Parts: sequence; structure tokens; C-alpha cells
Amino acid sequence: MKIAIVDDFASDRSKLHDALCRIMPEYGITLSGCDEFESGEAFLRRFAAQQYDLIFLDVYMNSLSGIDTARAIRQLDTEASLVLITTSNSFASESYEVRALYYLLKPFSDEDIRRMLYAANLESKQKERIVELPDGTPVLLRRILYTDYSNHRVTVYFDGGVTKQIWSSQQQMEEILCTREEFATCTKGMIVNLGWINRMDERIITLKNGVELPVARARRSELKSRHANYLFSRLRRGGV
Repeated sequence: MKIAIVDDFASDRSKLHDALCRIMPEYGITLSGCDEFESGEAFLRRFAAQQYDLIFLDVYMNSLSGIDTARAIRQLDTEASLVLITTSNSFASESYEVRALYYLLKPFSDEDIRRMLYAANLESKQKERIVELPDGTPVLLRRILYTDYSNHRVTVYFDGGVTKQIWSSQQQMEEILCTREEFATCTKGMIVNLGWINRMDERIITLKNGVELPVARARRSELKSRHANYLFSRLRRGGV
């Protein structure tokens, strides 16, 4: 799980980071990375959709507040879990607007962190977001853009331009991925992550990073239906 901490006090960022490193393993959560930012502006300059699983935002920051930062996040990413850090819980309506997961009140203790992790049920969400490839490699589902089968091998294309080749049949990959709502076969030998689709034409899918994939005529209707159902399901769950 990758997280970000946005707080204008370095000591508070450090305290939260240390607490998460100590406590997350108690809940079976693997912390794969933690980036710290001193302002909402600094965070948004580097932020990209699906970059973080969990984002902590200090509500009271100079210039861009945590609430305003959360609004900007939600314009690009509806899936990241947001936790608001504050000295007051008087932002109920705003937290509902940005679909914040939890309020963490300062000064917080280890027990407060434990209550937050329990309420957030992050272990369950982490398991839902991780899949094991045929070679035994665990990967985050959201990082997979698409897969392409050829000559008894599947090439998995990840965000950031990373690829991985594994020995596998197309059927095996479909059993692993296409049983989940966010994946579907777009043409023979190719599986696409519906969450990465930016535009779908009659013959071409354009992903959010600009990559274009073919769509088989026989699969157009089913693919459009699955994409629509996926978007509706994500909207119904509030993007989580």
C-alpha cells in the first residue's frame, strides 16, 4: 500500500509516518511507500490518478487547505482513500463532499491510529486490490493497464511503462483477471483494465496514458456494457 502525508508541520508528518510503520503490520498491511508533502500545492504538482491508496490531509494548512486539496484530488481520482487530519471535527459536510474515509484528530496516539485502521478496513481493501500472477508475483490490480498474449507467454503492461513477461495461457490470465469487475477481454489475447479506459470508439480503446488498443467487433457490445457497469458500480461505492 502506498500512502501520502500532506501536512505543513514536518514533526507531525514524521510522527504519523513512524506510527503507520509501527502499526500497519499489526493489521497485515504492507507499506510499500510513503511520500511526505509540506503543502497541498506541492502535493498536487506531483499527484497523478491511482498513484496512492491512502492520502492523509491536514485540514488547516496555509494557502490551500486540506479540504480544497481533497476536492482537487477527487477531480482526478475517485478511488484513493482520504483521511482528514484536524484539531476539530467541524468539517462534516465538506468531508462528505470529498468522501473522506476518516477524521484523525490531533494530537493523535497509537490507539487513534489503530482505530482509524480498523474503521478503514484497509487490510480487506488491500487484499481486494492485489492479485497473484501465474508466476506467483503479487501485483496491485490498479497498476495493470492491459495484458497481451503471444506464443505461450503473456506480457503484462503496468503504469509507468513497466512490462513483465510470464509463461501463461490466455485462459489462465482471464480466469485470474476477468473474474473481477475491472477487467475484460477487448480482443483475442488481450485483456484491458476498465479503470484505465479514457475513451472507447468502435474499433479503438484509448487509455488514460494515450495507449490505443484494438476492440474486436464481436466484443464491442459486451465491453461497452461491462465498462458502463464498472463505472456505475464505482460511483455507487463512492469511488472506493
